[in-house]
Amino acid sequence: MAYDPTKPADHAPVVSAELRNQFNALQEQITALQQQIAPLVPVLTFNTATSLWNVTYAGPTPVNWGVWRRCDYAPNWTAEGTLSSSDLPAITDSVLAGDEVWWQIKFVGLNGDDQSCTPFSNVVSGGPVP
Repeated sequence: MAYDPTKPADHAPVVSAELRNQFNALQEQITALQQQIAPLVPVLTFNTATSLWNVTYAGPTPVNWGVWRRCDYAPNWTAEGTLSSSDLPAITDSVLAGDEVWWQIKFVGLNGDDQSCTPFSNVVSGGPVP
């Protein structure tokens, strides 16, 4: 059943099947939008077995990835430099200093002029992030 913004009608009795159909139709629309947006967001991963970081992205591969980090002694997001797409997967030392109680990393793709061409990726965290 497709979502019908006219239901339920004003002052109509509540019918659970009608509401359920409306909620299910809205969920279908949300899922469809998520599937359209997902390829636009880079996915940051860390392989604990190899200590390698990698970014997967369905769009055109950016020239560089900007590395952003925050931690217990620097809680605001700070640009930590860039990694070339050809440098990925990257070793931990090229991404993380390693002496923090807690830390978070995220990458953003940069074009040839070092301008952002993707939104921030998902965040990878370590330690008891507040």
